[in-house]
Amino acid sequence: MAGHGGDAVSGCATCYGGAGGYFAGGGSSFQGGEGVYAVGGSPNGWAGEFDGTVNVSGYLSKSSGSFKIDHPLDPANKYLYHSFVESPDMMNVYNGNVTTDGSGHAIVTLPDWFQALNSDFRYQLTAIGQPARAWVASEVNRNNFAIGTDKPNVKVSWQVTGIRQDAWANAHRIAVEAEKAKPTRVIICTPSCSTMRVSRALPKCTIPVRSAANSSRPDLEMNSQRNIKR
Repeated sequence: MAGHGGDAVSGCATCYGGAGGYFAGGGSSFQGGEGVYAVGGSPNGWAGEFDGTVNVSGYLSKSSGSFKIDHPLDPANKYLYHSFVESPDMMNVYNGNVTTDGSGHAIVTLPDWFQALNSDFRYQLTAIGQPARAWVASEVNRNNFAIGTDKPNVKVSWQVTGIRQDAWANAHRIAVEAEKAKPTRVIICTPSCSTMRVSRALPKCTIPVRSAANSSRPDLEMNSQRNIKR
């Protein structure tokens, strides 16, 4: 189906919170059967656009990611982009500032769900405003930890990271490295960025291609062609 100046498929559910459209993928020996497979209509066309909150139940895989907002200093003429912070672990990051008391001691109180959600903690401390030594006097216990300084009344910037240990995370750990299945073994998701020489047509995943002419609009520099023969 193709749309000429309009939607090829459209739907609207106004009763009882129903879905405007429902798609289910079938079995496939190639990639598992996608419920929806979309390709941009041109090199600058988006494969999908959502106006509203999006919920994903399961994994979300991508080549890269960012937020895009109106530029705080020039919202009428510019966008502002930031890239995601990522790690090979299911890591959560928490930070803040605290000032030690007259004895060089401070307690950082974390949310009551902190240890239920996280484990394997890592710490970073930085003294602010004066040279001083700061250390973790006691590690996370009962959702708080203690900071010590060699001087009184020292402002300390702290950061704590933890690895998710909730039921879903424990059951769905991300494999940092994985062998490609045989049907996709010669497929390079980002061929324009790869140094591997290939001898057959490969799909071109959606990746940003920066150019001098469009360096301020990475959303208009997306190559989403698909030329694999199934």
